[in-house]
Amino acid sequence: MEGFQREPLEYTKHGLARKTQRGLAQGDVEFIISHGTDVGSGAYLLTNKDVSWLIVQCKRKVAQLQRWLAEGLAEEANRIAQAVLAECRAEMHKAERLRNVKVVVAGKHIVTGYATTPRAQKRSLRWAKGAGLGLGAALG
Repeated sequence: MEGFQREPLEYTKHGLARKTQRGLAQGDVEFIISHGTDVGSGAYLLTNKDVSWLIVQCKRKVAQLQRWLAEGLAEEANRIAQAVLAECRAEMHKAERLRNVKVVVAGKHIVTGYATTPRAQKRSLRWAKGAGLGLGAALG
């Protein structure tokens, strides 16, 4: 779903209360929707598999940039590389923090968000797989 442009999401009264109660930041819901697994009925779950895939992608990018930095790039390229490294590290940290969080969206409204238990996560993923939705990060 990355690169897909969608309308800005708005919180319902309940969704805003849950966001505040559960410590979700402004961009967290969008992060989960864009990097998580669609488990149907407007629900998105950031699974362990999604997080692992994101971390592997970031580590590859970081390793490549560090090789380029070791080769001694020009000053401007060095600054850009440092900014990309910082962004990648922040994304990995966010993915770790949001692991196993599920959000429910109805249309352009965020209904709720919560941390799933392992049992509830398995149930959601089994249902999504049965419905042909559980594709997750494999398609990236």
